[in-house]
Formats: sequence, C-alpha cells, structure tokens
Amino acid sequence: MTEQRAIIAHLKKEHARLRALLTAIDEGRWWTKDDPSKEKIRFMEERTALIHAAISDVSIAVAHIGEK
Repeated sequence: MTEQRAIIAHLKKEHARLRALLTAIDEGRWWTKDDPSKEKIRFMEERTALIHAAISDVSIAVAHIGEK
C-alpha cells in the first residue's frame, strides 16, 4: 500500500505543478508581447505532445491496474 500512496502523492504533486503552469499561461505571464520564434513554438508544441502522451499512458495504466 505504501507504493500506491507514493504514486498517488507524486501524481497529485505533478497535478499541482500543471495547474500552476496553466494558471500562468491563462494570465499571460509567460509570454512576451513579441511574437515567439518558430523554434519556441515548435518546442512548446513538442512538450505539449509529451504531456498529452504521458497522461494517456497513465490513464491506460490506471484502467488496467486491477488486471493480471
């Protein structure tokens, strides 16, 4: 049970970090008035895709946790 609690605690911590990031994005503090370079846009798109993939992977794992 300790391992499960540690995983849940870690997911909660990452959830809080993502929530803080989304708050910053919504308020526009992270973006300058200048248009970002294509490299910066591509970087953000790649990282967003990584977040999406990770959440999908965790969702799949959770859905199958009780299976043998």
